[in-house]
Amino acid sequence: MKQRLQTRFLLAGGLLLVATTCSSLWSIWTFLQLHRTVDEAIRANQEIIDTCAELHSSLEREDDALLLFLSGDVTQARSNLIQERWRGDVSLNKLIRLISSGEEQAVVMELRQQIERYRAAGDLLQQHTGTPEGL
Repeated sequence: MKQRLQTRFLLAGGLLLVATTCSSLWSIWTFLQLHRTVDEAIRANQEIIDTCAELHSSLEREDDALLLFLSGDVTQARSNLIQERWRGDVSLNKLIRLISSGEEQAVVMELRQQIERYRAAGDLLQQHTGTPEGL
């Protein structure tokens, strides 16, 4: 009788050990899948954030180039403006490629229109450089 009881305890302990091992392995696999999914989402969003920062920086530098027009350094201003507009276009096109949802695409298209309006105003400023109308 004592041996039957020991056998039952050993079987119950073995079953408990197998169940614990299986659930631990399942948890590890699930957490690895979750980690991979979250990591991909963060990487995708980080690339969008970095691209937006690049676009912001290029627009700031474009603004600086327009201020150079007002100060009279036309040659340097024109060079900087061309470079920053190219950099901004690259960033904007990259952002368009990265965006997947319809709402975000609409926002980026609105941003593109606003940038075009800003650049049109900058072109008008260039035409009036050195005149009172420029200010």
